[in-house]
Amino acid sequence: MKIRKIDSRNDLYGDFKWQIKMEVEKFIKAREWCTATWGPAVEYQWFDPYGEENGYTHWCFDTRQVKNSSKFKPAIYLQTDAELTLFKLRWC
Repeated sequence: MKIRKIDSRNDLYGDFKWQIKMEVEKFIKAREWCTATWGPAVEYQWFDPYGEENGYTHWCFDTRQVKNSSKFKPAIYLQTDAELTLFKLRWC
């Protein structure tokens, strides 16, 4: 698992603060936990047009496969330090 603070190179900069990349098996379980903890979310590319207007503000996720990338890992994006702290208590 890799946790990093996102910056202006990320499309969700300003909406989210943290990116957490992990192996697929752990991602699936963590995504279920995020849904149970903060409610539903939308995929990364759908956040700007649909996320906030539907109340999906605490987190979102990214499962888009980069073409020809064997290093791809799905990611969860968290909005604040508070969400990250709770996530770490459960998953780290």
